[in-house]
Amino acid sequence: MPCPNCGAEIIHAYCGFCGERRLSDHGNGFASLARESVESFFNVDGRAVRTFQALIRRPGTLTVAYVRGVRRVYLGPFNCFVIANIVYFIWATATGSNTLATPLAVHMSQTPYRAAASAAVAKRLAGSGESMATFERRFDARSQAEARSLVIFMIPAFAAAVGLVCVGSRRPPVQHVVFAIHSFAALLIGLVPAAYVAGAIELVSRVAGRRPLDGDTVLTAVIAAAAATYLFLAVRRAYGFSRSRAWITTLLLVGVLPVILVAYRAMLFAVTLWTTPVIR
Repeated sequence: MPCPNCGAEIIHAYCGFCGERRLSDHGNGFASLARESVESFFNVDGRAVRTFQALIRRPGTLTVAYVRGVRRVYLGPFNCFVIANIVYFIWATATGSNTLATPLAVHMSQTPYRAAASAAVAKRLAGSGESMATFERRFDARSQAEARSLVIFMIPAFAAAVGLVCVGSRRPPVQHVVFAIHSFAALLIGLVPAAYVAGAIELVSRVAGRRPLDGDTVLTAVIAAAAATYLFLAVRRAYGFSRSRAWITTLLLVGVLPVILVAYRAMLFAVTLWTTPVIR
């Protein structure tokens, strides 16, 4: 049978010259179209499964593999991040989580730039006739959409931080970038179980009859503890640091994360405010 791509004779399942599969093996039906679409996006040949197993169970492995030139075994760093991003925001939309899609009320009351945010919103609504409550609902809905694309801007800042705290490691700059991409992919995936762990802690506290815990404080503590553990293991494996230097590096990186998050939220606020028109 001739290859549908290059015309060479195919003896086995795949062409020996270009790698194309025999037409008789996949056909032109709707079932084939659906299967190939899933395969091309999620790489169900095993790479996606191997990638996320390594990402979650063996922190730092993907970064080491990439720097060593391993490409065919795992998904690329950005592919990994995009899938993690999609998974997280599907879950966040379904559950109403706003960890990354910051509500307007939080911008105006719980951030270092709250005074500027309040003034900007008041100026935007001045003379429009739209109530704050109506604008807030539309702003929050828009924030969910903007957060999906803006979250990637935290990666360069974190990569720069990794490069600074890992100075003297003699690693190529691209390793810091890849490490940051994998770390944020793991963070996005980790936010899902972290929310349920935080909820369980609050529930246990209420059942025990203790003073109610602040949900945001509990979630922040759970995320910080998980991030510190993950980054310690990842730094040890990806950079080969001793335990003491790995812990110092981890503490510095965990300390930088809130600063990066504030900058991200400020950017998210500015973009969402600009893209949310007032009703006149």
